[in-house]
Amino acid sequence: MNMLSAVTQTMSSRDLLDLINDARLQNNEPEIRLNKFNEKIENELEGDHYTKSVVQNSNNTESVIYQLTNDQCML
Repeated sequence: MNMLSAVTQTMSSRDLLDLINDARLQNNEPEIRLNKFNEKIENELEGDHYTKSVVQNSNNTESVIYQLTNDQCML
């Protein structure tokens, strides 16, 4: 019997923001800051399931990072 498992691909909000900011810079638009991007994520995904983590940055500050599905990234 073959067992199939569904694997949901995710992307971190930081990686998504890097892609967005690269595209914005190529189009002469200002970068979006991580804290502002996180506010948009929380607003757009209110009531939706996502994983939220706090990570330590190299400069000893903390940032919130979300793991988002492909559909959530498209929002």
